[in-house]
Amino acid sequence: MLLAAGLGTRLRPLTLTVPKPLVTLGDGTLLDYHLGHIKAAGFSKAIINTHYLAPQIVTHLEKQACLPYALSHEEILLGSGGGIGQALHHFDGPFFVVNSDTYTPNNLSTVYAQMRTFFDAEKMDVLLLLTPLDNIRGYEGVGDFLCRDKDGMLTLRGDLPSAPYVYLGIQILKPELFKNREGVFSIFPLWQKAQQEGRFFGLIHKDFTWFDMGNPHGLSFARDNITLDQVPCSLFSNS
Repeated sequence: MLLAAGLGTRLRPLTLTVPKPLVTLGDGTLLDYHLGHIKAAGFSKAIINTHYLAPQIVTHLEKQACLPYALSHEEILLGSGGGIGQALHHFDGPFFVVNSDTYTPNNLSTVYAQMRTFFDAEKMDVLLLLTPLDNIRGYEGVGDFLCRDKDGMLTLRGDLPSAPYVYLGIQILKPELFKNREGVFSIFPLWQKAQQEGRFFGLIHKDFTWFDMGNPHGLSFARDNITLDQVPCSLFSNS
């Protein structure tokens, strides 16, 4: 599932007229970039949620989507959890959820493979992709998570002033996590529940440099570091 419904407020004024997934990156857009990597990683279909300036996203996909997709439109913003919950009927087992503002100039499809291998449905309800603070450019935060043990069990930063690892906007979730939840809600309570039950894990990725595309500073950094390995959707046929 590719998240494309948000308002992109941190990228304003750029996103006042263009939805964040259609912000340009190299010869394509953020949406093209992610769909290209999703296809390269071997996925056969993407579920894309929409809300803000949705007609622009629909038109773009109709012209050049490189793999089959289904739309999950939100009449009102349902939040980071509710938007996923609305699309849950598309999945019959653990599934990836990807924010549209993650970027690395390296081959992102290898990361999907690593996460698939690392994910253990017997002991995990959530697996997040993380990187150390000094591996991400344009990031304006203080870190998100602490890693509790060598197996990757995570703890949210909570009230601590900082944390060593940053969430990169790619996760694997189990559908059971959303049981008895509907409407507008955040993903955070579900993460907290998984943490309390010892089923909240992270894969620490140190090999690549990453860019926070959610703010103008990070976007500028990323545009200066585009390489041919970005694999935008436009490199694939529309079949």
